[in-house]
Amino acid sequence: MLDENGMTPPPEGMTHHRIVVLWFRNDLRLHDNMLFSHVSASDTVIPLYVYDKRFLSQGSDQLPMLPRAGSVRRRFLADSVVELQQSLRAMGSELYTVDDLPENVIPAIALRARAHARSVTVVYHREDTHEEQNIERLLGLKLDIISVQVVALAGGISLFHPDDVYWSRPPLNWQTFRSHIERIRVRTPTSAPKKLPPLPVFKVSEADSGAVPVWLLDGSCAAVLVAQDRGQVPLAGGERAGLTRMREYVSKGLSTYKRTRNQLSGTLQSSHLSAWLALGCVSVRTVYAVAKRAERSGCAADHVYKFVFELWWRDFFRFFCAACGPRVFFLSGPARRQRAWRRDEVNIPSDHQKVTAHGVLAC
Repeated sequence: MLDENGMTPPPEGMTHHRIVVLWFRNDLRLHDNMLFSHVSASDTVIPLYVYDKRFLSQGSDQLPMLPRAGSVRRRFLADSVVELQQSLRAMGSELYTVDDLPENVIPAIALRARAHARSVTVVYHREDTHEEQNIERLLGLKLDIISVQVVALAGGISLFHPDDVYWSRPPLNWQTFRSHIERIRVRTPTSAPKKLPPLPVFKVSEADSGAVPVWLLDGSCAAVLVAQDRGQVPLAGGERAGLTRMREYVSKGLSTYKRTRNQLSGTLQSSHLSAWLALGCVSVRTVYAVAKRAERSGCAADHVYKFVFELWWRDFFRFFCAACGPRVFFLSGPARRQRAWRRDEVNIPSDHQKVTAHGVLAC
């Protein structure tokens, strides 16, 4: 028998709770993660990470010969996912990992979950750029067909929450953006959960192996060793390493930031937090809060201001991409200005591999 939505209803005795799928993306952390605010003690939870090859091993449509993520970045991601998995296991939970496309695997998991619960909800942090948003739209269409609710959270990976900036359309120039957000209060970061609701009693996915895909780590060991030798800041992925680096820099390096921020060598000239921020291993709001705490404890205000100033720039580019959509990546840009462009198919791959004596990519 089918229900009013044309679906097989949950079996008797299994309709008393809701199943929540927490789709982790660029938010690989426990602290200050809004995903956890959307589960209650009566729910069943499915924490999930999907290894999407389109952003990790394949090139773009325009430059298919250039993978979007190199070996060092892929290893950093793998370390970050594994650590999050270990942290969740320490709480009695789990991180299910699947090598697939999110818009395929998440509806399949949700459909399986729907056979065991009266309602199923998929929760994730929405992204600001076009390709990721296309995936979100396709996922939403598929989940709507099987009557699964979607909660797409805003502001989980930015300093300012979109609900706090009060504009119908974000300004497209930096000065207007800066003068606007200078008056806005940054939300206080939340603590990591101490416990999560129970896991499902059924097998979440036939494709869940719990292991890092072999292709993700291809060639990464040698690349990481080279990067460690050239770099000076350990490239260990994960929340613990990111928070450790944040505390080290704020306590030892922030007091000279305005003067040394553009220097490429050395561990304390700049924060080197971008890799952890990009994957969400460290919350940008947490970084902000720790920096402002240092200012109250005596760190020079001009250095802290300049550090926060760069966090504002990070948000500007996110809001800019959200406002302009795919035109950010068009040759004519958001302004629709026509420019001459020479594409050198022969030298692009070799230029991509060139590295200077200081370990900086020369392209």
